[in-house]
Amino acid sequence: MGKVGKLKHENLVLFLGYCIFQDEKFLVYECMENGSLDVWLRNRTDAVEAMDWPTRFKICILWWLLATSKGDVCNFGVVILELVTGRTPTSQADVEGGNLVGWVGWMVANGREDDEQDPYFSTITIWKDEMLCVLSIA
Repeated sequence: MGKVGKLKHENLVLFLGYCIFQDEKFLVYECMENGSLDVWLRNRTDAVEAMDWPTRFKICILWWLLATSKGDVCNFGVVILELVTGRTPTSQADVEGGNLVGWVGWMVANGREDDEQDPYFSTITIWKDEMLCVLSIA
């Protein structure tokens, strides 16, 4: 299980183990009573609005305090990119590698940092500088 299986924090779901059945591979986590970060970021909860930036920023600070090894630091960066862009870590078919890290790299290389933020915040400029700062850290 390694370090990931030993992490315990109120904002992290407990990793229980894994299962391999024929060609399928599954990770087993405890039940997420209130849903996953994915559900809340992409407003799949039938809520009036998606997760606001102050809440996302707070999560960026819970992950920073927990990232200790190379793998954790990489995961930390991807979660931060998800929080700022509102995009999934995979399925970015329009860029090299088809993943969020590649998409952000492409956006930066093409001077489009302002277009990386979650479209949900496109009309809200109060947090723009903070979001760009967090994005540069990720």
